[in-house]
Amino acid sequence: MSTNLFYQLTDGIRVSVRPLYAPMHSDPAEPRYVFVYRIRIENVSEHTAQLMWRHWYIHDAVAGDSEVEGEGVVGEQPVLALGDAHEY
Repeated sequence: MSTNLFYQLTDGIRVSVRPLYAPMHSDPAEPRYVFVYRIRIENVSEHTAQLMWRHWYIHDAVAGDSEVEGEGVVGEQPVLALGDAHEY
């Protein structure tokens, strides 16, 4: 299990990403290694914010880089007051 934590702070919004190895979906014999990630979006600004759109760059040294973008996250557009966080 990975303990790496990556984050970026932009305009008072901190986005943290923790990649995790998923052994049940991986098969080293192929080889196929699957990772999932946990995202935490935290408002550390002085203003309420709403997540309307996301745009992630995903780096995969084996399969290549990709981008994910779209409205909200997991069908939600959470409103975050100072100190609030949304995780998925």
